Amino acid sequence: MNQNIHKLRYSIFSPFLNGKLLLLPAFGLCLLSCQGGSGTKDLASTTDSLSSYQSDRRDSLSQDSAGNSSASQKGDALTMKSKIDDDQANFMKEAALGSMMEIEAGKLAAVKAADAPVKEFALKMVSDHTKASADLKPIAAELGVILPSVLSGDHADDLKMLGAKSGAGFDQSYMSMMVKDHAKTVELFKRYTSARNPKVADFASKYLPVIEAHYTDAQNIK
Repeated sequence: MNQNIHKLRYSIFSPFLNGKLLLLPAFGLCLLSCQGGSGTKDLASTTDSLSSYQSDRRDSLSQDSAGNSSASQKGDALTMKSKIDDDQANFMKEAALGSMMEIEAGKLAAVKAADAPVKEFALKMVSDHTKASADLKPIAAELGVILPSVLSGDHADDLKMLGAKSGAGFDQSYMSMMVKDHAKTVELFKRYTSARNPKVADFASKYLPVIEAHYTDAQNIK
């Protein structure tokens, strides 16, 4: 009798060895009719094992599907191609980095600056460049340009250097940095007010007067 039970168990689980999910209720009924009390317990144990395997298999398939979907989405993001030339894409990336730098430096100056006009200027930098960043992101997404999300290189070094200063020394270093940065940014934005892509040109034209005003304010405060 036990030999027959083993054969039936093998028949039930053999489909799973081939990676298939099959329900074979007929075997369960046959086993139930052939066994007494101990046979019923064996059947219950076998059925529980079968149910557990099916549940684990469904969970595994679900996780594989979710993993493949996530990997596909990441792959799409990495392989997304820009709809504009590299020159215009680089302008957008530089603009994004510039705004990020002004925001972070402005937050620092709003706390550490000793002079009230410097604090006011810093708060304006945070406000205006936050708006510029918010306007740039959807344009970049539409044109397939992946903008930088963290400061690195010279920007990170300058911010670190600034954070190490305090008092009047901080004010002087911050405002000197703002004059230098905005002088470069004004020239950058001027070049792209006539960019080939109208969305890029519109963005540059919209924020050029804002940046020029920042430059003038920074020179007056310094």
